[in-house]
Amino acid sequence: MKILCAILLFASCALGQQPQGQTAEAPKSAQPANQPQTDYLEKAGEASIFIYDGSTKPCDEQPADKPLLPIGSGFVAGIADKSVQPKPGEWRGWRLLLTAGHVILASSGSIIVRLNRASPDNGFACYTIPLVYDGKQRNVYTLKDEEAADVAAVFLPAMPGTDPVKFGFSMLLDREDMTKDVVKVGTNVFTVGYFFGYSGQKQNYPITKFGKISILTSERWFFNSEWKRFEEAYVVELQNTPGLSGAPVMTYGMEFEPGTIRQRNLPPWVIGIVKGLETAPVKIGVGTVFISQGIAAVEPASHLRELVSLVADELRKDGANVGLE
Repeated sequence: MKILCAILLFASCALGQQPQGQTAEAPKSAQPANQPQTDYLEKAGEASIFIYDGSTKPCDEQPADKPLLPIGSGFVAGIADKSVQPKPGEWRGWRLLLTAGHVILASSGSIIVRLNRASPDNGFACYTIPLVYDGKQRNVYTLKDEEAADVAAVFLPAMPGTDPVKFGFSMLLDREDMTKDVVKVGTNVFTVGYFFGYSGQKQNYPITKFGKISILTSERWFFNSEWKRFEEAYVVELQNTPGLSGAPVMTYGMEFEPGTIRQRNLPPWVIGIVKGLETAPVKIGVGTVFISQGIAAVEPASHLRELVSLVADELRKDGANVGLE
């Protein structure tokens, strides 16, 4: 069974280029099968990144009656640099911000990522990232249009003073992995991201929501209003999800191993990211309103894996020796 040691800290990376002079980082503890899961629930919260439009100033003091709200959520994945032999406890590579494609589309040419500093008492930090879609300085990647997937990856710059955890490639489950690891309808899941209406005045305060996988399908049924197309989507029971676009959906909880009386602790495997809230029309008087169905449409993590693999291939073309962990 995969373990939480796939979640490690990154040190630094060059924006869209091969990393140089990275510093050592302490290894994250593994997630033993019998360890309370509050530990990695907390780690997932630490990994949450709020994404703002580049024309805003989310680290400035905001009036309580008019808070500046993010355009979405995201989390960190990584690609290892195999060109150097790291010291014990050291990791080198590139960090990627993974989020929903429509979150990046909502920006004005640049984004600002806001995340908590390594010490929560020091508040949050903001880093502006110009979005470059082609050329040598390219730092934004999406899948081809024909893939019809609502995902985006953005190279993260060095972010001094912060300590975000990252998810390794093996933590992103495709359908084959889900079958092998018996992640199915009814499996407990949670997500961590921006709570619509409140993002925190002195530090990020992501919300954690819990639910279950409700539908697993490879059919293109979800209509993406941004691109006017039908896309694949899992369905997850999550009450009221506005603001969580781009947030990872992860497994959790204690359950019996299939066909046995043994129990297992599910590590935070990522099954996908939130990309939509499903509503239903209800007639009230002479009008119609749309109410939440208490479910979220989730972009399958198989597309996240494809995207990270694409970025790794692009780095290889530039001569980098990369590895997916």
